[in-house]
Amino acid sequence: LNNQEYSYVKNKGTITNAGTITNASHSYLVNSGGSSLNNSGTLNNSGNTTNFGTVTNTGTLHNLSGGTFINQTGAELHEFSHVTNDSGGTFSNYGLLTLNNLTDATVENNGKMYNSGTLQVMEGSGGISGTGLFTQTDGTLTVDGTMTQNAVNINGGLLDGKGTIISALDMNVSNGATIAPGGIGTVGDLKINTPNLIFDNGLMDITVAGLGDTEHDNLILQGAIQFLTGHIHFEFINGFQMRAGDKIDFTFADAITGFSSLTWDVTDTSYDYRLLLGGNNILELAAIPEPDTLPLMTIGALAWLYRWKRGAKNGALKMKA
Repeated sequence: LNNQEYSYVKNKGTITNAGTITNASHSYLVNSGGSSLNNSGTLNNSGNTTNFGTVTNTGTLHNLSGGTFINQTGAELHEFSHVTNDSGGTFSNYGLLTLNNLTDATVENNGKMYNSGTLQVMEGSGGISGTGLFTQTDGTLTVDGTMTQNAVNINGGLLDGKGTIISALDMNVSNGATIAPGGIGTVGDLKINTPNLIFDNGLMDITVAGLGDTEHDNLILQGAIQFLTGHIHFEFINGFQMRAGDKIDFTFADAITGFSSLTWDVTDTSYDYRLLLGGNNILELAAIPEPDTLPLMTIGALAWLYRWKRGAKNGALKMKA
């Protein structure tokens, strides 16, 4: 199929390609809602390709410089092989994009990639690589595998998973975007390698099922964290409760600044909690007795001290006699 310049092709059924599909500059290739495009060959796009239905790629999907590929809301793109977005290309996902973990599926982004839908980088897949720019404005990015880009910006929606993200430039979490290591309500470690992870009205969601390192979420940074404004939510699950004196270490970085700007909340109300900046740039959550119990503890301590001193005094008098 050779869709030449200024041409328009609309699929309303099923296209199965084992050869080569070329969508030239200024041309349009549309996969309608309810339709299927199955590619086991090569699809070269220099024009505008829009998916409203289902695209299954077991071959090569190549978005060249100047090309625009859009996976629309409600559409699905199942990636089992290799997608390349060249420098100068634009790849946008508003629907569902999955990188399968059974076939080492990869997306190589050297251009601009946008997500406001659901993008799943499964563990065991080839992940997302390249020197491009990735920007999320809404939706969910789940990284259980690896993601490497020149720049990663989470300007809305949710970033979760238990994989590794590498951003050569500073990584931003802004506009109410949330980072949830493991996932909302799921324990896991998320590793991020970036010069600076910057929270500007960014949120962090930490799931806690116990005190052990593997029983709660961990955000592990190779780089620094800057909190301009931020909030941390602690979700206790499976009936777990901390006791007075307990603490967990949940964020690790090379440096942490802006700690005083942070706010936090905890679903467990059994104790009062403190968010602490510990040594070696570690964020900690510590449980202390509820404020209402402190006066009682103080009275009890004073009573014990009085009895102890009185007993010591009586003992001394008896020895003198």
